[in-house]
Formats: sequence, structure tokens, C-alpha cells
Amino acid sequence: MAMTMSERLLHRALGYLRLCGLDIDAVVERRVLGVVSRVIAEEAVHGKPIDETAAYTRLMTQLDDAFTPPEPLLPPVTPTMVRGSIGYAP
Repeated sequence: MAMTMSERLLHRALGYLRLCGLDIDAVVERRVLGVVSRVIAEEAVHGKPIDETAAYTRLMTQLDDAFTPPEPLLPPVTPTMVRGSIGYAP
């Protein structure tokens, strides 16, 4: 059975947030459902068919506004400097 557009939008949104490093829990799922619902409501104007490309664009914009992904954990740029001896006698 083919997925509906709302399912595809939800799948894309949750996948995007997961790849951004956000933990997906019940609170995040409810917020994402609200964003997807809002996108569909905004795109379904005057009984015209929904343009799926415009819906994806609107979804990504609203996700960026609604969620702040965690800061990436980057390794240090250089190793710490440690003073050592190379074995010369005093």
C-alpha cells in the first residue's frame, strides 16, 4: 500500500531530525505532527491539489523554526600540547 502525502512528510521530518542528532521521543513526535498538520493545512487552500514539492519546502522551513538541533560534538582541532623529553641527558 502506498504512503499518503502526510505520511511521507512525517517520515521525512522525523528522519531529518534524527539525522540532525535529535532524540525522537513522544514530545518531539507530537510537535512534528503539529508541524506536518500545519503544513498540510497551509498548502490545502481553495480546494486545489497540494503541490508536494512546495509542501516539502514549507515543512523544512517550519522544522528549522520549530527545532534547534544539538550542537555537533566535534573532536579537538589539534591534540593537546604535552611537554616531554626526547631522552637527552642533562
